[in-house]
Amino acid sequence: MKKKKILIVDDEQSLLESLEMFLSEKGYEVCCALSATEGVRKNASFGPDIVILDIRLPDKNGLDVLQELKQGHNEKNIIIITAFHDMETTITAMKLGACEYIPKPIDIEELKRPLTGH
Repeated sequence: MKKKKILIVDDEQSLLESLEMFLSEKGYEVCCALSATEGVRKNASFGPDIVILDIRLPDKNGLDVLQELKQGHNEKNIIIITAFHDMETTITAMKLGACEYIPKPIDIEELKRPLTGH
């Protein structure tokens, strides 16, 4: 069976490393990006099934990246993560097509749900 691919886009190196280690151990193929620009580029070359995307990135708003990633690829599951949790942003992210919105610090049990569909 083919491994599911996950792209993580976040500007926190330590978060990328810990999520990459956890997800790799769970059998996912993982690719990481530290900026929106790098994330969009890796999305095109890596072809992930799931994207874990931070709202606040150094070069672009995560909601703009969400819209860009959803164009023509509506089947892609995009999980929004953020340290700055507010209801308006949550609603906007869901309207734009995010499948889940998870506040930081990330609860691994909460992250497992959208990854496994449970």
